[in-house]
Amino acid sequence: MVKLISGPDFEKSSIFVFDIDGTQLTIPVPEESLNKTMSSDTSIINLNNDEIYDVQEPGCMLVKRILKTQFEYVDTINELPLDMTGVMIQLLKVDDLRPVPKQNLLSFEESKKVFFQLIDSAKTKIKKYNLSERYYVAPECINDIDELYSNNIQWQNALSGYAEVLPPVHTFITPITTNHLLMIELSPGSYNFGTDEQSAQMRAEAEADVFDFIRSIRIEFSPEVQAEIDEVRGAMEAL
Repeated sequence: MVKLISGPDFEKSSIFVFDIDGTQLTIPVPEESLNKTMSSDTSIINLNNDEIYDVQEPGCMLVKRILKTQFEYVDTINELPLDMTGVMIQLLKVDDLRPVPKQNLLSFEESKKVFFQLIDSAKTKIKKYNLSERYYVAPECINDIDELYSNNIQWQNALSGYAEVLPPVHTFITPITTNHLLMIELSPGSYNFGTDEQSAQMRAEAEADVFDFIRSIRIEFSPEVQAEIDEVRGAMEAL
């Protein structure tokens, strides 16, 4: 099948490396996206200090923005610019804002519960503003959350958002400490261009890039965190 859109080339990327309290996060950013990229300092330390977080809202998890960028697209026939895919990478400080009973966040099931709670709280906000729920896209239950294993990282992902306004967002999370989640949100465009079949193919091609980007990310945990991951997940496998 002939591709209808041309987008990011992850083989030709600049590498952004962040040291998060001894854990190394490596993110490739395509060369053509560099002028649309903003990032935090490469060294993110003292995660227990609330002052390092960019978003501090009462009753919500503290948020540290790590990197924001966009992937550009053009159609391959006319070389006209198309919708971009927005990318936001953040660190969330969970604290007590999670379901009880609380378990180790590094365990796959615990981080999954926290992720579903985040999605469900967004749905609650939709109800607060009296918006029609039929346009809200999200997992109905925790078992609807998908999983992706890549580069020794256990990602959990879901599609969510209010589809009447904007296309749903692909959100990926993975625990990075016993109290922090790494969250990546990717927002492909709607691609209302050409026939319905062409639009659907364009969206499918852009969404394939979403997963290619996630697979290109590397995390090298600090020895302390890696030891705890091995212990927690080894105990789960033994059950």
